[in-house]
Amino acid sequence: MARRNYSYTQMLMDSMGDAEKSAMGIAQNNRAEADNRRADAANTRAEAESKAGLAHKAELTRGAKTEADTKTLDYGKMLREDGLRKSLTSAAGARDTAQAGTPTADGHAVDFQEVKKANRGFERADVSLWNALNPDKPLSGEALVAKRARDEAGEELAMEEKEFGLGEKKNKAARDAAESTAGIGETTARTKLLGAQTEKAAKEAKEGPAPKPPTADQAKVATFGRRVEQAMAEMGRLEGEGYDRSSPKAGLGAKLPNMLKSSSAQQQSQAERNFVNAVLRRESGAVISDQEFANAEKQYFPRSGDSKETLEQKARNRQQVVQGFQAEAGTAWENVAPVAAPGAAKPAATGGLDSADPKVKAALAAGYTEDEIRAFLGKRK
Repeated sequence: MARRNYSYTQMLMDSMGDAEKSAMGIAQNNRAEADNRRADAANTRAEAESKAGLAHKAELTRGAKTEADTKTLDYGKMLREDGLRKSLTSAAGARDTAQAGTPTADGHAVDFQEVKKANRGFERADVSLWNALNPDKPLSGEALVAKRARDEAGEELAMEEKEFGLGEKKNKAARDAAESTAGIGETTARTKLLGAQTEKAAKEAKEGPAPKPPTADQAKVATFGRRVEQAMAEMGRLEGEGYDRSSPKAGLGAKLPNMLKSSSAQQQSQAERNFVNAVLRRESGAVISDQEFANAEKQYFPRSGDSKETLEQKARNRQQVVQGFQAEAGTAWENVAPVAAPGAAKPAATGGLDSADPKVKAALAAGYTEDEIRAFLGKRK
């Protein structure tokens, strides 16, 4: 008998009955059906994942395109704004060059037509850049100039108010100045007007109102005061040359007839008379009597027998006279130029100090300033 090759399944089937074979067939069919369902589910899932992936990819593609478009727009806008800024810088340089003019032998020659043209070019460039940066708030050339003037006025006056404490009055001046500039056609005119008003306000805040011109009486006082100062300088020069009016020898020499007096004694006498005449004429305005003149000589000038303390006291008297004249003359004092003899100390150099005072001479020689000397003498009074 030929030998048959059976598989394990065939052997199992041969050993089963009909019922068992039927049950096994059903189980196999169920298992095959379950495998089919799992395969269908896997296919469905794969299809869903594919669709989701395509949708995500499409979304990414749309987002990348939108971002690229936005960047392109931003870049184009940036390029335009950069070009406008360069145009404004170029226009500003042309304006400055036109305003500076052309160097000549006498200074600078300015072509006002070129200045006007350059100003308009700058204004156009400024408006173009402003409207590009502020599309929701466009301005005309005149409106932008007015705005720039108002902004500049507000910034400058705010700084000055902080520095000088000008208060509400200055704020009102700033508003009035800014409003007035809005109606001016030319940029240069607006700027100059505003600058002048700001400078005036700052100067008045720092230095006070401009001083009034000196009166005729102040001018007369200044003349008398300069004569007194000149006399003090002459006496200081004589003392520096060795003439001592407080010495007994000088006292005797002063009593001699004029033709017998030494040159130093004559000059001392003239300086004293110049001093006394200026002081007493200012005080009384009348003819000076001999008694008044003698009293003034004893009050102001060194004499034989005076102690050191008395000489210092007389020097302070002379200094006080000059300071009084200066205060009364006001601004007229500087209008009368001092005149000094060759070799004499210039009256203006001591600013009211008595150059004949030994302490003043020593302090000046030591290098102290006039203000330091005046402060020191004021504390000693």
